[in-house]
Amino acid sequence: MPYEWMFYALLPLGALVLGWRPRMSVALLGIAALLYALFMLEPERIAAFGGSAGGNLASLLGTTGTGPLTEGSRVSAVVDLSGPSDLTGPDAKPWFIAVQLAFVGCAAEADCPAAHAASPIFAASADDPPFFIANSTDELIPIAQSERLD
Repeated sequence: MPYEWMFYALLPLGALVLGWRPRMSVALLGIAALLYALFMLEPERIAAFGGSAGGNLASLLGTTGTGPLTEGSRVSAVVDLSGPSDLTGPDAKPWFIAVQLAFVGCAAEADCPAAHAASPIFAASADDPPFFIANSTDELIPIAQSERLD
């Protein structure tokens, strides 16, 4: 089984469904550390890749953690293909807001701390790995989300 598919196979379902940053970050970092140990992977050669919701997960993994990118459970690069970077509502197409709320487990935009926690835009910092972000003007996730994460 390719390594990239193991991430999805090993993640707890709740981390994927809720999209809640604290739980997801712990799950992703734990899995990365496990894979490093089991397969003797070199941390500086690991990147996170995903499209759409997977792009959101890859971006969360890239904005999680501190310290050098060459040790621990950090990734050294991120590829985000049309992933949402801000699940708090800005730039979302009106009909898609319900989908975002379901993803983070909230009933309304006004009181949804999980949306903030699942938005990599709020955790991005200068010590994050390099990101390659691809999007277009004809996507479900508006290009403005990709531009703000830049």
